Amino acid sequence: MQHIFKELLISEDYRIRLDSWDRVTDLIDKGIISNEEAIEKKEYFKELLISEDYRIRSSAWYMIIIVKRLIDKGIMNNEEVTDMI
Repeated sequence: MQHIFKELLISEDYRIRLDSWDRVTDLIDKGIISNEEAIEKKEYFKELLISEDYRIRSSAWYMIIIVKRLIDKGIMNNEEVTDMI
């Protein structure tokens, strides 16, 4: 089961990937994946935030609560987020 969730975090389909990252902190809290595993995959979320495709980028930033949750869990930091703005 863990393998499936980790694969969804790096999905080529941005909608699936964004939806998965929206749930990542819940998955961590339930012990389905670890904080370290999310940190290893965070570049895939960052790709959504800086995508050249406006639809993808705006969808990711629209869900800014995801970014806050990732910062709260120590998966991302303020400097990383600031660099992408």
